[in-house]
Amino acid sequence: TFPEIIDRSINFLPVEIPGEDQKQKLADANVNYISYYDGTPVMETMYTNSSDYSQLSYLHNIMAIQEVVKNIRTRCPRTRYTFMDANDLERYISDASAIINQYNTAFKSISIQYMADEKYEQNNIFYATIKVQFKNFINEEYFKVIAIS
Repeated sequence: TFPEIIDRSINFLPVEIPGEDQKQKLADANVNYISYYDGTPVMETMYTNSSDYSQLSYLHNIMAIQEVVKNIRTRCPRTRYTFMDANDLERYISDASAIINQYNTAFKSISIQYMADEKYEQNNIFYATIKVQFKNFINEEYFKVIAIS
């Protein structure tokens, strides 16, 4: 929601007119739009500008991953200058895993794996992959109303 938007400052609000549903056209084209609900501006869709359709085509998934990466990049430099022997490396991996584990409920699954790449290790680079499986979500609603007597 965007309660801070100044009233009547949005220059286009899609509507349904006879023979054309502008909201559906925008959704089909993966174009985000805002509507008013109970006087509050609400962004109805959250698409990204991606040519390939995937779970990364949705803004909320991108934002969730960015939060994880931001927290990893905040925490890991604190222990960056550890040695790459077994104990220190395990502690570094554990630190990153602890951050990842804080987000278990936000994703269907999330994990980190140290890649143990020799070329990266020769250049003193910690190389790991984060694997994420996103949860399903409701993107649109369709209701069928049946009147009975």
